[in-house]
Amino acid sequence: MSDNHNNLSVCVDVMEKYHNKIDLFVHLGDGADNFDDAAQIYSVKHITLRGNCDRGCQPDEIIFEAGNKKFYACHGHNFSVGITKARYWNYITENNFNVGLFGHTHIAYYEECNGRYLINPGSLTKSRKGENSFCIIDADEDNIKTEFFSSDTYDKIFPSYLYNTNP
Repeated sequence: MSDNHNNLSVCVDVMEKYHNKIDLFVHLGDGADNFDDAAQIYSVKHITLRGNCDRGCQPDEIIFEAGNKKFYACHGHNFSVGITKARYWNYITENNFNVGLFGHTHIAYYEECNGRYLINPGSLTKSRKGENSFCIIDADEDNIKTEFFSSDTYDKIFPSYLYNTNP
């Protein structure tokens, strides 16, 4: 999840629906305090990052593993992801991460290249293209499966940008 911008109710709604189905909730910033409040209500395992609009004490970035995959997560503004994804891709590749997660742009994004993934769940409340959204990532030893959902209707949706740039 990302970019709910002080809307606690959407975080509570998503967690109410999924708190028994998801092992780890991740919030990529801009609404971090609301996300933390919702996570405490449901006592879920979670990671919360600070975005450029947050004033909390959350970290700017984190590295974690899920399903034997190495994830790097940040809000994205420090990589200028709203202008280009190239710096972020380079960082993910140079540091041997399998998945790079980011927010900031308010646009759902999915790209795969050479077994690496760049994923933005979109904005929970203020999408700049397409529907308000979040995503669920299922990582196991062999695969990474990502599904995007509308945070308004919970219907499965396609991200605004979907790329497979494998040679």
